[in-house]
Amino acid sequence: MAKLKKAPKAIKPRPDFPLFPHAAGYWAKKVRGRLIYFGKVADDPKGQAALDKWLEQRDDLLAGRVPRVKAEGLTVKDLCNHFLTAKKDLLDAGEINVRTFDELRDTCKRIGDAFG
Repeated sequence: MAKLKKAPKAIKPRPDFPLFPHAAGYWAKKVRGRLIYFGKVADDPKGQAALDKWLEQRDDLLAGRVPRVKAEGLTVKDLCNHFLTAKKDLLDAGEINVRTFDELRDTCKRIGDAFG
C-alpha cells in the first residue's frame, strides 16, 4: 500500500505576522475566544490578502461587533443624506419652508426603513 504524501505545512510569512495557518487550510486568528478565518492558505500562500482583510475588520472584531460590509457605490442612506443636504441648503436660503423640509426628511426616513 502506497503512502499518500501530505501537502507541505504552511508557515507564517514572518514571526510578527498576526494570523496563523489553521489545520483546516485557512488563515485564522483567535479573537475574543472565537476563531475567525480570513481566506484559504492555498489561494494566498503569503497571506497578504488575509492580512488586508484582518486589518479592515480588526477594529470591529476586537470590539465584539460583526464587521461591516463595505458596499460599493452609493447606498440608499448616502443618497438620502445627499438629497437632504441639498434641501437643507434650500431651507437655509429661504427657498423652501420648514414644513416642506420636515416632510422630505420623513419621506427619506420611510425610504430608508423600506430599503434598509
